[in-house]
Amino acid sequence: MKSFALGLFVLMSAASAAAGAEDALAPFVADYDVRYGRIGVGTSRTELSRAGSRWVMQSTTNASGLARLIASGTLKQRSEFDLLADGPQPASYLFDDGTDDTDHDVKFTFDRLFTSNRGVGGHELASVLLGAPASGSVPFNRGNGDWFTTYYGAYVQDDWRVSQRLSVNYGVRLEHEDGLQEVDDRQTVGFDKTAVSPLNATVPKTGLLAGRTINGGLIFAGVGGAPTAQGNPAAIKVAPRAGFSYAINKAMVLRGGYGLFFAPWNYSTTQHGQTGFSRTTALNQSDSTTSVPLRSLENPYPNGLQQPFGSSQGLLTGTGGTVNFVDQNKGDPKVHQYSFDVQRELGGNMALTVGYVGATGRDLGFGGSAPVGPARGLGAVCGGRGAARGEPQPQSRAA
Repeated sequence: MKSFALGLFVLMSAASAAAGAEDALAPFVADYDVRYGRIGVGTSRTELSRAGSRWVMQSTTNASGLARLIASGTLKQRSEFDLLADGPQPASYLFDDGTDDTDHDVKFTFDRLFTSNRGVGGHELASVLLGAPASGSVPFNRGNGDWFTTYYGAYVQDDWRVSQRLSVNYGVRLEHEDGLQEVDDRQTVGFDKTAVSPLNATVPKTGLLAGRTINGGLIFAGVGGAPTAQGNPAAIKVAPRAGFSYAINKAMVLRGGYGLFFAPWNYSTTQHGQTGFSRTTALNQSDSTTSVPLRSLENPYPNGLQQPFGSSQGLLTGTGGTVNFVDQNKGDPKVHQYSFDVQRELGGNMALTVGYVGATGRDLGFGGSAPVGPARGLGAVCGGRGAARGEPQPQSRAA
């Protein structure tokens, strides 16, 4: 709460700054320790910045040491205000409890209207003290699961001096990587483009949909014989490597190399495969411009939190919203690296080297999303396949 006090001090100082209010403030960042008596319990940062025509005061506080056993997350407070000639005019206030457990990551936004007189006056901080938020949300995310994958790898190589001038080295790496799995199968493992959606029987077939069938829906891990792992990677990935060195004469050497490298897939638990296993409950609040508060901080969610649907909605999961998934046909990300150079000894302990080093990627990951609804049918893309050519990268010629 020390950072909160500092924020109020800065705002009050700005309010007392007479007519040149805009000139009285300047963006700044302040870091300091939070103590309980003589014991340090955390650190805090207060920032004042401009966001367009509006000013933003934000404080973040983190516990340290044994205090993290009580408060492990980042406490955030954010206040937005307009600086007018007669002082700051509050616009909104946001409080985030900062818990790492997103099942209970509560967020509330306050404005001045619930403490105003028909829109005149009022203050966001007064609304905080009254316990009357303008909006809020609590995500209940069962997607905070226990994920795992299995990886094995082995590599063999050999060096062969073919002649006085030519040396060759070659090898191969064998890899096995399972797709990402969750211990309780709380994830999707793909998107079925051929399954007939239940929307097909309810959506009028007019306009662009005339004579067409609405297909598509999410595939859930372990449901209906579906696999439990994402991505369907190859059982064995074979990655050859080779390089050579050839002495053209005593002063000039020619070298070259090639290697195939499989890249690990980058998974995201918040964007890939969690549709259906997370759900956010929004605060059902009255209109702060016309009514008294319907909900207060004493009991903001009297009906409890909305539970995730899991796989219970089947092909209808995500209808009307956005779905994210890992493409079951995404392939194994791979990068071909290659190099070629000529080195000439110039004398005087100097040499000149001219060469080319390059890399080409295939099946590298990319992501995206698309709305799901009757007007457009079911459809989404995330974690698909693609090809990309990267900038030349350094590469070892031997391996």
